[in-house]
Amino acid sequence: MGAASIVAHEVRRLTDHGRYDLAHQVRLARTGDPQGCDVISFDLEAAPRLLVVKTSLGAGVAPFGLTQAELDLARARPDVFRVRRVYDLLGEARFFRLKPPFEEATRG
Repeated sequence: MGAASIVAHEVRRLTDHGRYDLAHQVRLARTGDPQGCDVISFDLEAAPRLLVVKTSLGAGVAPFGLTQAELDLARARPDVFRVRRVYDLLGEARFFRLKPPFEEATRG
């Protein structure tokens, strides 16, 4: 449900900027796509965006983590890897954006 809202947002963003060609290519990730991404999208210059979607029914401050595959992808492709944090899914379904580098939590 969160990933579908991000697909819709990305399609709308590209369409609003006249990039209908790219808007039609935005999709949920599938077998063969880089492991650790949920949505394949593009920037306005047609460069790929590999989006991971983290969804919460609660507030935007609810903690979340990245899987090892997501962290590996963020390290390997920081130029195109992005996180979309969808929150308040049952309300207004808002989101915010994050991009690498990510600091890993350390245990003391």
